[in-house]
Amino acid sequence: MNAIVTVLTSATGVMLASLADVKDALDITDDRYDETLTRFIKRASGRIETHVGRTLAVQTYQSVLPAYGRKRLTLPAYPVRAVLRVFEGTDTGTENELTSTDYHLNKEAGFIERDEGWAWTLQAKPDVITFPEPSQEYGKYLVEFGAGYILPAGKDSGSTDDGTTSTGQTLPQDIEDACIGLVRSMWHSRKRETDLVSKKVGDIALTWQAQTGELPDSVMAMLAPYRSVI
Repeated sequence: MNAIVTVLTSATGVMLASLADVKDALDITDDRYDETLTRFIKRASGRIETHVGRTLAVQTYQSVLPAYGRKRLTLPAYPVRAVLRVFEGTDTGTENELTSTDYHLNKEAGFIERDEGWAWTLQAKPDVITFPEPSQEYGKYLVEFGAGYILPAGKDSGSTDDGTTSTGQTLPQDIEDACIGLVRSMWHSRKRETDLVSKKVGDIALTWQAQTGELPDSVMAMLAPYRSVI
């Protein structure tokens, strides 16, 4: 069984780069194109999140997780900002709630660990001899947590939904640079015919990389360390 994930507080209007930084990279000093660039930043941010396979902006989650008898319980989003609540069951009104001293949190990797481990939540198939059914673990542990990066625009100083009061950017520079690079590519190709791959004017010949829907190689290289393996 996969984790059952509910987003409690979602990120909206995700921008992995600031308008000011994009304009600086493009050497644009007036505000004539602000609306277009903002739209490009949001589109680029969405494409990047799709490529890395995870939500990058801070959100809060409730997840019901199976366990496999190991010391680690892997959360479905990372980096973890804070763990808000952990229950040894799915009913927050009756099940035992663990305290922060009952487990250890690895924020960057996105897992919580405890010395006695997390009991294997297998389902058994009745027969002459009862035996476990492969890949049929049921969700037992309910975890509420905040995860993701604070984006260049920062976070509302009054918001503690993710379990922290931090407001400064935590988004890695590589991801921000990848977004700026993708917006730059979108900006320079905005007026070119999408099916045009080469053009010759006199003795000058230009050839563009064919449009395949993939991100530019330089952008993918910057994002490679941040792709989800879950």
